[in-house]
Amino acid sequence: MTDKGFTIVELVLIIILLGIMAVLATPRMISLRQEAREANRDFTVSSIQEGLTLYNVQQVTLYEADVYPAALDSAPNGVCVKRANPTRECFSTVLRFGLADGKWTRYFGGLLYRHNDTNTWYWYRSGIGFFMCIANCWE
Repeated sequence: MTDKGFTIVELVLIIILLGIMAVLATPRMISLRQEAREANRDFTVSSIQEGLTLYNVQQVTLYEADVYPAALDSAPNGVCVKRANPTRECFSTVLRFGLADGKWTRYFGGLLYRHNDTNTWYWYRSGIGFFMCIANCWE
């Protein structure tokens, strides 16, 4: 009589191999998640900076005034979310649709912003149109 199937030794070896593969893959998955958060932040910051430049170019072209927006949005302080009442859409002055995904928090009337996923802080200087990292910066 021929037995078909795996022996207990073969099953144990397969479980051990799967465990080793899981242990090796987990740190990489965690690293990829953090890299995605940082890429999201970097893309948003670049978009804000481009929006500030575009705003300035429009002001110079239309009104011959070399100015930047006094504020990046008119949202109240707090986490930028659509569920809030009133809606808190951050960066709506320089981004066409604003941001309300819960990843940013607005402080001090729009002078400070924090990216919640990476705990990175940014400062907006309206006189010169700078949106710059001031704490927990990358690179």
